[in-house]
Amino acid sequence: MYKNIDIVSLYDSILKSGLRFERYKNSKFVSKNKVNSKYKTGKIAGTFSKEALIDTDYTIFGSVEALVDSHKELTHFTPNVYKTLARSKEGKVFGHSEDNLKQINTFVVDFDGLDKKAITITDIVLCGKDAGLIPTTILDTPKGYQAYFTLKTPVFVKKGHSHKVSGSVTIAKRISQNIREFFNKSIPGVDFSCNHFGFFRCPTEANILYHNDKYMYDFADLITFSKDFEGVDILKQVEKDKSVKVVKQLKNIHELWFHKLYATRHIEGSGGNIGRDNAIFTMALHMYSCHMPISKTIDMMRKFNENLHKPLQDSVVLQKVKSAYSGNYKGATKFYITELVYTWCELTSEEKNKLFFRNHAKKREDRVRSHYSERVTDLITYIGQNAKNGVVEMSGTAFREAINMPKSTLYDVLNNNDTFIWSASKGRYATIKVTTKSIFFEFIRQQVKQTKALRIAFRMYLKEIVGSINESSINQLYSEYLEVGEILTIKDRRTEITQNIS
Repeated sequence: MYKNIDIVSLYDSILKSGLRFERYKNSKFVSKNKVNSKYKTGKIAGTFSKEALIDTDYTIFGSVEALVDSHKELTHFTPNVYKTLARSKEGKVFGHSEDNLKQINTFVVDFDGLDKKAITITDIVLCGKDAGLIPTTILDTPKGYQAYFTLKTPVFVKKGHSHKVSGSVTIAKRISQNIREFFNKSIPGVDFSCNHFGFFRCPTEANILYHNDKYMYDFADLITFSKDFEGVDILKQVEKDKSVKVVKQLKNIHELWFHKLYATRHIEGSGGNIGRDNAIFTMALHMYSCHMPISKTIDMMRKFNENLHKPLQDSVVLQKVKSAYSGNYKGATKFYITELVYTWCELTSEEKNKLFFRNHAKKREDRVRSHYSERVTDLITYIGQNAKNGVVEMSGTAFREAINMPKSTLYDVLNNNDTFIWSASKGRYATIKVTTKSIFFEFIRQQVKQTKALRIAFRMYLKEIVGSINESSINQLYSEYLEVGEILTIKDRRTEITQNIS
């Protein structure tokens, strides 16, 4: 944990002058280098327990000073700033909605329900490294981690036409979704149900595992990442979506998934699972896209909620239905429908085939040939189980027999996947040396941590592994990899290694 982190600077870097720095009255902050923003500032909300978050018992913060004074007791807060927040006569805070966002400061990925002994923050860093998405901050949570990807400058949200959500928010949500999907491919357990710009764990000295201001991001770069990830230009796609008037997204309300979900009684929503409020919101969106009157939808969702073993408060049901009918959404998305149905509904094989008309792949043992991705996985698994001093070294023939892979396939996998670091010698007693970046770097990290004296041995070992790589590159790699004692804050050298390796 980061016990000596400057928590004032941390909050100020996350909130990006979205709040006043000092309290409006009776400030006790002493700072010569920081003054309140000359522009209009906003508000954020926080809670002092998970139960308070569920009960919507929020506290409003208008300054960094007030947040710092309470941060040791805070559990959750909204790192993205709203234009204003206020309390109703009943004492409930309102205004924390997307159409009231003032600025977007950060994207957060919630890794929930993980085995922390199997998945560490190093795995998260290495997963993001290849895409240039190393987290700015990683927090420890009871069931996993939360990774913050903080922007260099905030995205200021302009008011949309006719009280609709701004186009910048739509683009930011798409980026956030793509970041989550990217990490979930390598680290299953990403929570897709949490609001993109809602409440997240509040960073404190007790839960910060890693923080580095060097890894902040330009919004334009994240648009480029998202475009590459999806294979489409999201700016043009968002404008196209806004210009097309959708009459209805699905044919009618009588869809198999809708009936299966509506009849399910045991939906709860804990441990990172998508749950009751998402089910109500998704079904309400479907009914909205089918032009069902909101009064009918409210009646049906109330009935659905009453039949649950653990129903929600009626106010939550009303809030979800009204949000679905706000005009900010076109209809239920396939992603959330699939998550809900496959998490909570009991489906026969025939129903699974009918649900989205999917073709199910054959099991590997039923196929003659293996998929490319399976070959990659086989190779990574074998190296992980047999590596000695961070690398597998044996004759090429013995290696191919051990992994049951043809020579042409092996070299195709090694040459076209930058996960691997390898070299092969020639001659009668030729050998092949193979490892993966994560295994290799973890071995180096352990060696460096043991004693400073091993750094000399590490330099010689690096020369031996990468063979004919030039001396200047050795120096650069050596200096960079010494930083792994704290975290793998390395730059992307995969191109240099693969081009120079023997």
